[in-house]
Amino acid sequence: SLFERVGESIPDFLSTPENTIYIKNSARSCRERATRRGRDDERHLDEAAFETWHERLEDMMREREASGGCVYTFDTFGADSSQVAPAIIGCLGF
Repeated sequence: SLFERVGESIPDFLSTPENTIYIKNSARSCRERATRRGRDDERHLDEAAFETWHERLEDMMREREASGGCVYTFDTFGADSSQVAPAIIGCLGF
């Protein structure tokens, strides 16, 4: 998974609770990926559910920054994880 690829490359960075990597994607892309995965617990979710989840994540990231944490946001624009992981690792200087 994308999280595992990035985490294996920069484990010390992610072990610091002040650091957050926010991999942002559209609700539509998230829904499409969930459909492709075919997991039973995701089948009932519609795009509105993903939109709500996206809004909550945005709020969480703003709160984290307001409390002094560092949030590194990467908007994937629907890119494949094989493209995103190297970009994240490169941008963070690892």
